Amino acid sequence: MGNAMERYCTDIVVNPVNLSPESENFDWRNPEHWALLGETSTSESGVTVSPSTAFQVASFWQAVSMISGDIAGMPLDVYKRDAITDDRDVDWTHPAEFLVSSEANEDTPAFEFWRRIVAHALVWPAGYAWIDRRGPNGDPMGLYNLLPDRTRPVYDANGMLYYQTEVDGEIEYLRKWEVLCVKGLSLENNIGLHLLEKSRNELGLALAARGFASKFFDNGAKAGGLLEIPANFTEKAAKNLEEGFRITESKAGWFKTVILREGAKFHQLTVTPADSKLNELREHEAREVARFFNLPPFKLGLADSVSYNSATVGQQVYLLNTLNPWRHAIVGEANMKLLTRQQRRTMSHYFEHNPSKMLEIDPSAMNAVLEIQRRNEIINANEWRRKIGLNARPGGDEYINPNTKSAEPAKPQESTDEPPNDKARASLKGAFADAVNRVARRVSVDARRHAKKQDKFLAWIDSKAQDHRAVFAEAAWPMLRVVADLYDEDANLMLMSSEGRFFGDLLDRLRPLVEPPHQATELAASVDAACAAFENEIAAKLEPLVFGGDA
Repeated sequence: MGNAMERYCTDIVVNPVNLSPESENFDWRNPEHWALLGETSTSESGVTVSPSTAFQVASFWQAVSMISGDIAGMPLDVYKRDAITDDRDVDWTHPAEFLVSSEANEDTPAFEFWRRIVAHALVWPAGYAWIDRRGPNGDPMGLYNLLPDRTRPVYDANGMLYYQTEVDGEIEYLRKWEVLCVKGLSLENNIGLHLLEKSRNELGLALAARGFASKFFDNGAKAGGLLEIPANFTEKAAKNLEEGFRITESKAGWFKTVILREGAKFHQLTVTPADSKLNELREHEAREVARFFNLPPFKLGLADSVSYNSATVGQQVYLLNTLNPWRHAIVGEANMKLLTRQQRRTMSHYFEHNPSKMLEIDPSAMNAVLEIQRRNEIINANEWRRKIGLNARPGGDEYINPNTKSAEPAKPQESTDEPPNDKARASLKGAFADAVNRVARRVSVDARRHAKKQDKFLAWIDSKAQDHRAVFAEAAWPMLRVVADLYDEDANLMLMSSEGRFFGDLLDRLRPLVEPPHQATELAASVDAACAAFENEIAAKLEPLVFGGDA
């Protein structure tokens, strides 16, 4: 980001910023400071409502935390669609895949990024994130949350949309394709409704009830009233009687009895918690919060008027009514801002959440569904095993009905000059090459990300690159074990040699790029070229280590 964007927005009127949440002088507990930002308002109950005070309402905190956490916990991936078969697979090589599913930037995991942007969108009109684009194609290399109270859409004299934001006390402008904007219900283009503003009276009432209860107990659980004394009371007697009442208001005087003498009377004027229906009021306000967030009441621990047949059905209602609008908002923005125009036009790529984990809360119900799919040959045994966290087993890839053994009869083997052993060898070579290429693409994505800064790239080469060894072992081990069984080889030895060659070749290509005559400004481009060559060549280099010199 940079102030150079101002030249695109010369016709935009910028309001002066007197106080920022990033400022040392900003007090998050001071309603007057929020008022300067336009983020606070007084409710009809007389209580000031701001983002800071709203989170003091337990149901509000629970709703925001639950929705943002559940959205962030759903896997989000970039899928590539086959134009001929219409099959799809996760595109691990897409520059946005690593950002949305693993690390939004070098300091923020994807889960934390998505939870924060959804929480911003729930409390403020929208959640915003800056897309760090690099390279000749403007590929996304990082996603960074922007302050929701300091960011807003603006238009120049030509009607072009920009986003005005504040970073370190400076006003900056971003093009529309540089900003992810996730918003809820909206009645105007690019402007979401401010839920906190719309719910201020309900939240104010909840805060008032909380304050009433606190004050009630702070005053010895006694409601206020009027102390009537006879006209013939001396000034000293009246003062002593008043002091006796005052003592019972402090913690030291709780549970003590006041004796009224000589005709003195106490008249209660304020409403007691029982008379005010305080418990009913607080439950009512929790239900109002649930309505504002479109949450089923049972998600906030309230009795629900609807009876669900199982927890799974209740979870489906929550997913459909509460989470789906936010999922669609995120996917829509990601498709527009993180895919190229060609990918959108041809529908070759798209983003999608996988909500299946949210529904897997009843193992018996989940396995019942999987059993039906298996019986109807929709899934095979290994796909079922992956659903429940188990590894694949030999022979589990056939689509058969286990109850009837309705496997298709084996077709007569066509005569061929190629021995069956050579056919198996060729299949294993292809499977091994695919596994190596997948890991190579994944490691290359990580290397390209860290190449944005030379110091981070050096640290990655020295340590973090080694984290991918476990990924390599997991991907290559199934093929190596089969090769070892067929040809009486040592699978562990093949793994050690191929793994060493894989990472040795990668680091040999990358280490020289941080030394003269290479320039730091060329690091990203150099790493990109080196990784591309590595992806094209590494599988062929590893084949002889596994299949012998005649591979």
